[in-house]
Amino acid sequence: MHSEVQSEEKEGNTAEWKDFEWNGKIGLSAPEDMSLTEVQAAVAVQAGSGENDPEIAVAEQDGKYVLSGTGYEKDGEKGFEPGSTFSLTVTGDVHFADYAEEITTLVVSVYKEQIETVAFADDMHYVLWDDVISYIPAKEQTEDDLTADAEKLLESEETELADTESETESLQEETADTELTSETETETETESETSVTGEENGSEWEMPAYIPGEIVVKGDTDYQEGELVAFYDGDIGCDEKTMDSYVEGSYDGYVLYAKVQATEKTDQGTQITFQYASPEEYLADFDVHMTEEANLEQELSQEDLALLSSRLSRQVEENDELKAQMLVAVMSSKETQELLNEKYGEGAYSLAAMSANLRLNKPSVSLTASGSQVTADISVSATATISKDRRVILTIEPKLSFTQVLEVKMNVNGGKFWIDMSVSFLSTTKIALTISATSGGDVSVFEDAKDTFAELVKPEGIQGTYEEYDKSVQDLMETMNSIVQTSLNYSQLFDSLLLRLQYSFYGIITIGFEVHLVGQVGILATFGIEIIAKSGERIGFNYNFLKFKGSSYTEKLDSSVTNNIYLIGKVGVRVGIRMVLSITICGIVKTSIIGDLFAYAELSGMYFFTANLLSGANSNFGAVKFEVGIDVIVTLSLQVRLIIKTIRKNWKVYEGRWPLWSKSLSSKLSYMNEEEIEKAWEAQTQYADNKTVFGLTTIPMKTWDLLGGKCLNTQTLPGKDSHITLEIENLVVNDEAVPDGDPKNDLFAVGDTAKGQSPFCIYMDENVAAEQICEKAELDLVITYENNASSALVKKQVKRLHLNKKCALATTSQHVKVALFDWCTEKWGIPAADWDNAVVYETTFTSSHMLGGFYEPTDTGILSLGEIVSEAQTRYPELATLNYSWSEPMRDDSASVVQYSVPRISDFCYMTPNTGTVCYDVKPQTEESEVTYYLYVRRFEGYEDKVRYHVRLTGADPKDTYEFSARAAKEGEVFTFTEEKEHTYLLPMRRSQFDGSDQPLMMSVNGQEAFKTGFVINGQETQEDVYFDLSAGTAMLGIQLGEGVEGYEFTDPSIVTEDGIKPGTKVELKVQLKDGYGGLEALCDKESIDITVEDTTVRFTMPVNGISLTLQAYKLHSITYMYHYKGNGVYKKEYFAENERTEKVKNPSLDGLTFRGWYTSPEYKGSEYQFGEKLTTDVILYADWTCDVTVHFSPAKGKAAYRLADGTQQAFFKQTEKTYYTYTYSTQRPGEKLPDLVIPEYDGYQFMD
Repeated sequence: MHSEVQSEEKEGNTAEWKDFEWNGKIGLSAPEDMSLTEVQAAVAVQAGSGENDPEIAVAEQDGKYVLSGTGYEKDGEKGFEPGSTFSLTVTGDVHFADYAEEITTLVVSVYKEQIETVAFADDMHYVLWDDVISYIPAKEQTEDDLTADAEKLLESEETELADTESETESLQEETADTELTSETETETETESETSVTGEENGSEWEMPAYIPGEIVVKGDTDYQEGELVAFYDGDIGCDEKTMDSYVEGSYDGYVLYAKVQATEKTDQGTQITFQYASPEEYLADFDVHMTEEANLEQELSQEDLALLSSRLSRQVEENDELKAQMLVAVMSSKETQELLNEKYGEGAYSLAAMSANLRLNKPSVSLTASGSQVTADISVSATATISKDRRVILTIEPKLSFTQVLEVKMNVNGGKFWIDMSVSFLSTTKIALTISATSGGDVSVFEDAKDTFAELVKPEGIQGTYEEYDKSVQDLMETMNSIVQTSLNYSQLFDSLLLRLQYSFYGIITIGFEVHLVGQVGILATFGIEIIAKSGERIGFNYNFLKFKGSSYTEKLDSSVTNNIYLIGKVGVRVGIRMVLSITICGIVKTSIIGDLFAYAELSGMYFFTANLLSGANSNFGAVKFEVGIDVIVTLSLQVRLIIKTIRKNWKVYEGRWPLWSKSLSSKLSYMNEEEIEKAWEAQTQYADNKTVFGLTTIPMKTWDLLGGKCLNTQTLPGKDSHITLEIENLVVNDEAVPDGDPKNDLFAVGDTAKGQSPFCIYMDENVAAEQICEKAELDLVITYENNASSALVKKQVKRLHLNKKCALATTSQHVKVALFDWCTEKWGIPAADWDNAVVYETTFTSSHMLGGFYEPTDTGILSLGEIVSEAQTRYPELATLNYSWSEPMRDDSASVVQYSVPRISDFCYMTPNTGTVCYDVKPQTEESEVTYYLYVRRFEGYEDKVRYHVRLTGADPKDTYEFSARAAKEGEVFTFTEEKEHTYLLPMRRSQFDGSDQPLMMSVNGQEAFKTGFVINGQETQEDVYFDLSAGTAMLGIQLGEGVEGYEFTDPSIVTEDGIKPGTKVELKVQLKDGYGGLEALCDKESIDITVEDTTVRFTMPVNGISLTLQAYKLHSITYMYHYKGNGVYKKEYFAENERTEKVKNPSLDGLTFRGWYTSPEYKGSEYQFGEKLTTDVILYADWTCDVTVHFSPAKGKAAYRLADGTQQAFFKQTEKTYYTYTYSTQRPGEKLPDLVIPEYDGYQFMD
């Protein structure tokens, strides 16, 4: 791994849009594939000034996205509230149109003409301050005062309760008053508790109610409760101040808006108890939008500026930290060393061996004020003398300068029930630094670092032990970390009050603010760096009188940065302003805001010039991060005075940084982590006897981040840029060193990427081990890291590892079977072919492997598709024209998926279809395995189960209409062909609709009954398009006479013409049979033709093509049925032809007998005659009868049973235990003796036969 350099740069992200039209549109840009919903989600709005929060909508217009306002409406059109300000933020891939992508925040000020309309209520009284005798302002009531008032109220209520105890109505009133008192106590307790828990930032709490003020005026005017009174000096102007800001002296210039609570006549005049009036009560009209620049030239006199300059100069002169850091900066600067080299020659003097003195010159401070701007120029310089042996060798004058420009504007916006007041600070900071610097530590730290670097550069490889080298690197990085990672602790260079202003508006709201000029130094400066940063912020406060709610906002106004860096060091400078704002609204609302706004420049890192520190052709490397931005801290405190309580709330409006621009650059130092390599090799060789591959997946490296001074444990992957090589040395086989040229040298080899092997591993060839009878082996593996880049600290590093192992072998036999796979059946759900799943090929692959291996290497074998297809076609000739493939047929012929074995032997046993290569596991022990692969066979055209049937009809009569139809299954739905064009018909079907049986193609002419054409469909046709050629002309009918047929004739001879019979014609033949013949049959040469035979009549419909019929009859034979009982003769006689099957006749019946069956023997020998067979001779059948015997018992029931010769009982019926009064059985043929019946027993009776 070589030394890498990583860089990153970020710029400012804020822009400002002033005087924006209220109904204007803001363009957005987004990727084409981004939806409107996604664009809307990427835009956020934050409220600034204005009565209402802004509402936005994003729409698509002319193929672009635009943003508009929806919260304000005028003349039926929606937009943004005039005079309001707000911030828009975009994220992700959404950006502002016409702006660079870095701009993610847009501050918008909506245009509104400058307006100042203030009108007071007509019913408000006005009293001059000259008529005021005394004035006591309203003040907050303490909890002690509130507790005392509550106790007095409770005591008064108890007295009233005692006086009215006897009256029921009063008692009811008293109960209600008691409940009210309880509620009051609870409320008081709650207020007290919440005031304790309201100290945390962002929380809100209620304070006790404030005590109304008192004012005594001359005269006896009778003021009413709730009446509004304005106390003023005779004129209420724009600059009038609220009485809350009054301290002492005359009341002129102040105004008090009061609401009368009570009046009382006194000797001096009229005493008025008042509370502060709310603006919505005393303002009749209020519409304000104005911006006024502060006249800083008038506010800051020359005396003020001179005093401020003196104060700043004194603060800088007294800063010891600044002096110390300047001295260290000079003594550690590369430029200082270069000046020595230029003056005395390189190597003549070493800066580290010098001593130095530093004298701080008088700081230069210049403050000027012009219009609304104030500018501060501060310059700090020093004289440093560098000496050796009391001789001055060199004098250097480092210099640091600041320029701060401040512009202040006041903004007022308001409506009937709201008012917004803000102060805009536009600040420009310039920092020029012309000295180099360090962290302030002893300069010997750098000399140690230089020495360490000299030791770390090893062109010929690391000398000594790895542990010593690694320790040296760690020591250096600790030094690096102490320099680079030290947090910047800013020390105050100067902090002086620049100006204090107060601004009032008609006595409704007063805003006062202080501006401090602040300079802070961290670890001071770099050599030759200039930074110019512009920043701005609007901090404001708005209040809604109706909702008693206040809020604040902060907006970034403008940001940009320019810089020029030509030497890297350690920097920390922060210059800016601190603002303290206080706001009072007509005595009701008080708030204060403190804001710190600094421009900061921080540079972290070190840059090493390797030409002065390292040997060889090295140049330089280092690590640095530079960032410029704005630090902001804004806090807000709000207090609202109401007549019943006071609400107080604190906010931390904002605290954080606005980075405007940053850039980082970092080099890296890398070398092999030998400790981790040894651990990995130990794990690799733990079971060496069972492995054939040894090495590392990646090479562990130690990579040091110079910017952070920290070590990253990284991994180097194999590749040409890895700078890692492996070699095999000192090979020993069977305890003998292997000489050059010996075949045993091929036993081990470094991995070859062309063979899919890792170059970080060595591989043992098991075939060589078997051929050369290698029982054991040992070797050295040499890992070399070599990097000749100029920035590389470590040029070469070598690590040696040792391997010792045994080489015993095992054999794996992989049996492979190939079975046919009916792809159409699997995909379309049609019946499978007979050859589906049949095994047509078998073979065996054999491989060797290290005995007892704990991992599974693989080997391969090739299956020849042509050889296997030949075997399959030999066994199944019907496969000769079909398509075959190892993978599932694909429409785009991209058959490259892996086909796994069935059953799957392991996680690594499969075949690559494109090549027929079988990859299988080689087992740890001698073992045989078996797998089966499927050969896909596609027996139908196409990749879908569709089949299209076409009928092409010729010889059609223009007067006739034709229709064709067919079924997909027996008794299934009838599908009708559609006519594509004249006399061409189409029926599209899916093969999965068929049941596999042949279904006739039917034809109908002129709407008559459909008839078979002689063709069939079954969904099993190989072609995707099947064509039937039919002729609508006459067709020939051939008739042959077979055995037993005398002749025939047409029922309608007119259907027969010279050319034949027209297709679709119903044909009926009357056939004459010879004597003794029956069972007429009509045999057709086309099985699909339906022929009906009834007795000697043959009927069918003439198909489109000619057919041939054979009429044939069979000899007749008779069955004679005999009663065979007491002279009864023949029961029935029937005839059957030899091609007919016999049918059983209806059973005969005789009184008192039961028919049992027909026998060919009069003695009923053999089994009963079986009907359903064909007759070849005449047959006589004899009926078998049994007698019906009825048994009566009375008066008791008896069993239906008889006794056998051995005395056991045998039941006549299945229900052996049931008894009867009467039962009938039939088991004996006529003439047989009755059995010995079982007679029931009954006390007192004797049964008689």
